[in-house]
Amino acid sequence: MDLTDETVADALEVQVVDGGVRLSGFDGASTLLTRSAAAETARRLLHAAGEQEETATYQKPLG
Repeated sequence: MDLTDETVADALEVQVVDGGVRLSGFDGASTLLTRSAAAETARRLLHAAGEQEETATYQKPLG
């Protein structure tokens, strides 16, 4: 499997498995996280997505 920086438009699948959280995505990629690791990952994703959104919608103030 080759790792690339290609942007993927599809969201990951999320399942609860044996007390952990499995993230599954494109090309069969999958990982099983503890609940606390999944919660921290979710926090980081929301933060990064928010930064991206702010960058995309930033408008320089007039004046």
